[in-house]
Amino acid sequence: MTLRKVIGVCLFSSILVACSDNDDDTASVEETVSTDTPVETRPTTGPLSEACLEAEMVPSTTSKGVEFIRTPDACFDELPGYDFAANYLDIEGLRLHYVDEGPKDGEVVLMLHGQPSWSYLYRKMIPILAEAGYRVIALDNMGMGKSDKPLNVAVHQYEHHVAWTKAFINQLQLTDINLFVQDWGSLIGLRVAGNMSERFARIVVANGDMPIIPTGTNPYQVPSFEIDESQPADASTFFDTRSSDRVEGFQQWIDYAASVPELMAGDVVQKLSAIELTEAEVTAYNAPYPNVQYKAAIRAFPSMLSGIEMQTLPA
Repeated sequence: MTLRKVIGVCLFSSILVACSDNDDDTASVEETVSTDTPVETRPTTGPLSEACLEAEMVPSTTSKGVEFIRTPDACFDELPGYDFAANYLDIEGLRLHYVDEGPKDGEVVLMLHGQPSWSYLYRKMIPILAEAGYRVIALDNMGMGKSDKPLNVAVHQYEHHVAWTKAFINQLQLTDINLFVQDWGSLIGLRVAGNMSERFARIVVANGDMPIIPTGTNPYQVPSFEIDESQPADASTFFDTRSSDRVEGFQQWIDYAASVPELMAGDVVQKLSAIELTEAEVTAYNAPYPNVQYKAAIRAFPSMLSGIEMQTLPA
């Protein structure tokens, strides 16, 4: 078909040449078919770079059989307001990332984030507290941020994340902790603080709680995690149309997170934020998740509520 088009252009051009009395009116074939379509170029670094989006994904497996991947370092280059040194701990063969700023002998402030964000959430608070003399630690939950990404959504259970957070605190030997939590960071962090109360000095809860659900009465269901093309791609549309009933609305969020073809962390954070994020900040929230393979945690986290009953009562 392309060849036919070229031949047709050539014939048409020949007719123009034959019929024209003025050589200045003759259009060349090159001029006739040429276009000025701009070539799209990607940035050389950062979450939109080829080094991030096209990096080869090489799964690894822990000694316990947990298969995982790591987000390429290139994805985290030049994120606005986030130039903190990376720190890692090995927990059960998985690498857990955390920010550790301020004097090492300072009073500890431990910040735990929710879903689908990561330690980028605390980029503005970290420098202020560090300058005030605190040792500020912002953890990336397993599967989020710069932490390793288990591929199986079933790995992301409430008890697993509680155990990983306890192991993190024990490895760093943190004491007299000032705990700041929000969203899922509160469900995990308050449980940990209650179970290890001797390690904590103060608690600040932003948006969050620690539910206690009588045995056998948990109303939430684990989704199938099958992609549903009928789900609205725009997170804003979903949140604007979901049920206002607490249980029904959250079950819809569980199902949406598990089944939407592309759960965009930045779009969710933007929709649920009180301030308008810049395009670069929205992109930064997406940075840990170059494609759907990296998103098991943020897809599974809402469904973890279905696994909570009375085990939180002692905390």
